[in-house]
Parts: sequence; structure tokens; C-alpha cells
Amino acid sequence: MKKLREIVKDAYKCEGLIYQFEEIDASDNYLGITWKSDLTIEEQVNKVYSDKGIIAEALNRYDIGLCNPDDKDYRKENRQIKKFLDKYHPKWSEK
Repeated sequence: MKKLREIVKDAYKCEGLIYQFEEIDASDNYLGITWKSDLTIEEQVNKVYSDKGIIAEALNRYDIGLCNPDDKDYRKENRQIKKFLDKYHPKWSEK
């Protein structure tokens, strides 16, 4: 297993980003995973996404959560993503 970047490890602490990578990106074949792939999804995220790309996905998932303020799952995801963005994108402003 290739060493994962810290930003990828931290992204995998956010349920919304896990959903983005493992359900949306993997099924859309954005990550390039095939049945022959010897890499895990996490390793593919590490390989395919730049730091900026992961931050962009976090901002997108955060915006989705803002559109669903009454949903407790989205509120939980946004708390996790806010912590992530505070660390990796300190210039972002919470809306």
C-alpha cells in the first residue's frame, strides 16, 4: 500500500467526502477503478485527486449540506467538513 497523504487520511474522517469518493466518484469511474485494480478507493483518491481537488469537493459537499439544514445527517457531515476546511483551507469563510 502506498503511503497516503495526510489530507486524504483526514478527508476519510468526513462522512460526506467518503460518500463522494466511494459512492459517486467510484460509480462514475472518475477514479479509474476497475475489477483489475490492485488499489483501494482510498489509494485511488490519493493518486487521482490533488489537494486543491479534495478541498473543492469538501466545499461542494459543505454547500450541499447548507441546502439541507433540517437534515441531521447533513448537519453532522458539515461539522466534520468544517473542521477539515479549517485545517486545509484556512481562508475559506463559513457561510
